[in-house]
Amino acid sequence: MDYKRQIKIDKNFISVYVLAISVILAGMACLAWWSKAIGFVCLAAGIFICWTIAKTIKTIHNSRITTYTEGFSVVNADSSKMSINWDEITMAGKVEAGKFSGHVFVYAENSDKYIQLSPVFSDFDKFEDELKDHVDIKSILLQEDETVRDYIKKQIS
Repeated sequence: MDYKRQIKIDKNFISVYVLAISVILAGMACLAWWSKAIGFVCLAAGIFICWTIAKTIKTIHNSRITTYTEGFSVVNADSSKMSINWDEITMAGKVEAGKFSGHVFVYAENSDKYIQLSPVFSDFDKFEDELKDHVDIKSILLQEDETVRDYIKKQIS
């Protein structure tokens, strides 16, 4: 089953969208009423900002979790891919409190593979249920400055 990343419009990024559109409009206005050189610079800057935003959103949108009979794979926002078989998993958990609350992690000690997934994927609770069918998921509480990786290191040493 595929669990795709959900993209939500962040209110903090609205100013970036407004800036990009404003720069494009300013460039068009400069082309019409002022210096063509300033107009082209503003227009090019606005187009570049919009193109960068669209490219970033596309790569984030392409991240996903895919489960199959033998295990699962994760394609991250940076297009890197990692796969873990169900029988390889030595530790799995869900962070119940702290900075990473709601995150699920999986660790395979023999191959030293570690995946931490945030709950931004569609039907993330169904993925958790599917993971529970194959491995025991521990609920963990992290200290304020502790990461999941720190927790795993403590558990295996």
